[in-house]
Amino acid sequence: MDLNVTVINVSKDALFFKKSMIPWVTKVARKIPDAQSGRFMFEMSGSHYSDPKHLLPSDAMWVDPGKSVTFQSGCSVVARYDPTFYVPESISAGTYALVLELAPEIQPPNESKSPLEIERLTIEPFAFEVEKNPHLITCSREFPKRRAGASEQ
Repeated sequence: MDLNVTVINVSKDALFFKKSMIPWVTKVARKIPDAQSGRFMFEMSGSHYSDPKHLLPSDAMWVDPGKSVTFQSGCSVVARYDPTFYVPESISAGTYALVLELAPEIQPPNESKSPLEIERLTIEPFAFEVEKNPHLITCSREFPKRRAGASEQ
């Protein structure tokens, strides 16, 4: 799912967070009231592992008091087209509630943290729908066949 996330600063101080916020925890509930009360069907945790030598300093998004900023993020949930085929941490057709917790990717070792930095953002529960008759999206690519004995370049 592609998401537009809006952060509203209701404090008296400016604050900031890294532009590299990624889905860290995804929680799925049957309905928004279930999510609001902490009753989830399941949750998935994710992280990105990178070699710290290849990380660049992250750009910050500043939010002044009383202002807001919107950025793009996203997450994935495994959906089943056949409800009789059980796959752990998956859902069948229907409407569900999602709570997403975002955190920055690994921070380069030479980058210091500020007390004004938001390290995690939890998005309020929102509803999403899984279609009853989903269509297949091809996610593979055809590669040309090699001649016998051809070498890698």
